[in-house]
Amino acid sequence: MLVGAGPAHSAVHDVAWVIAKTSTRRFFVLLAVATFVVIVAASALAAVAAARNAAATDKARDRGLRVAESVTRFRIHLGLADAELATVLVTERAETPFNRSRYEAELLDASLSLTDAGLAATGRNADDIGTLAAGLVRYAGLVETARQYPIGTTFHDLARDEVREVLVPTADRVRRAAEGQVEAAAGDRTTRWAVVAIGGLVLALVVLVVVVVLVAGRTHVRLHLLLVAALVGLVVELTLVGPGLWSQRNRLEAAGDDEIAAFTAANAAATGLFDLRTVQTTAVAARGGGEADFERFDAAAEALADGLAASGARTAGLRTLRPAVAAYVDSADDVAGLAAEDRHREAVAATVDGGSAIAYRTARRLAVSTVNRSTRDLGVRLDAAADDGVAWPVPLGLGTAVAVLAAGGVLRRGWDYL
Repeated sequence: MLVGAGPAHSAVHDVAWVIAKTSTRRFFVLLAVATFVVIVAASALAAVAAARNAAATDKARDRGLRVAESVTRFRIHLGLADAELATVLVTERAETPFNRSRYEAELLDASLSLTDAGLAATGRNADDIGTLAAGLVRYAGLVETARQYPIGTTFHDLARDEVREVLVPTADRVRRAAEGQVEAAAGDRTTRWAVVAIGGLVLALVVLVVVVVLVAGRTHVRLHLLLVAALVGLVVELTLVGPGLWSQRNRLEAAGDDEIAAFTAANAAATGLFDLRTVQTTAVAARGGGEADFERFDAAAEALADGLAASGARTAGLRTLRPAVAAYVDSADDVAGLAAEDRHREAVAATVDGGSAIAYRTARRLAVSTVNRSTRDLGVRLDAAADDGVAWPVPLGLGTAVAVLAAGGVLRRGWDYL
């Protein structure tokens, strides 16, 4: 399209010559190369951001979340299985068929949970899950051996030591590492890529507009079909890629502020509660010699209460769990008082069937419900973030095509001068 005489054309023409005071041949070549490089670089950056976000989201959802959830379920079932052994030790009564069937069912569920975790774990987590599997086999073997001996023998202690010294700390380490993978997905290293990529595409669009102006000012044609197509293509690329990356960034940031924090807090509260119960039953089973264990219980209970106070505002489940845990701790303090007064039978009754047992079961039910709810909410958020993502070939393919059109348009306009 020919440029007519007028102030607008004169202004553009003057700007073009002021910005690029060089030979016409070099002007068009440099302009084409610069345009191509800028658009391809911005599109490649968007493709990298899309690929990184997709990898981080998949890692958080399919590895971190799955491993953390499975290991927490392992802790739940292991705690219930060990509770059956603790009941035998505390009451000093022979194991009933009902107790044994419950123990075996929980042990099987614990093993299945480890299998689920092992299918998703990698690296150090995979090695630790192997350690957990071997430890669970040792624990089951020690329990089976203990059944052949009187209650309270060394094999019972060895079985529970395996839980306290190997299974519990290893499971907690795996869970925290898996939660770290989930947290990393919503970290700055992931979300800032979306901002940089969108900024790069906007910059590329500005550069292309400037190029169109410079070409129009250096020649006698306002617009060229290839340059117009390049402008339209870059706008389409920004429209397709920008909102997806930005929405994905917002969802990941929101997950980091809400769902991920609630998920980790719920897991920590639940496992802390399970540990409290193990310490309490160990103290009661000691028959007057559990003062140190009751002191450990008090320290752990205080730490759990502080943790709930710090994170309880994150979800309604954690707020509800806090008074339930406090009620259980109070009931355990009553048991400690009975034990200190050498009222062992009453302490046993309260621990196994009485108020302390009821308070613990109530708190445990709320803890498990909170874990399940927080896991589901986090999974929904990560699914939504994954759905908002853009496949990396989209910006790379569109960007390359736009860059070719833009460079071709510049060179085509400068053909007569080359």
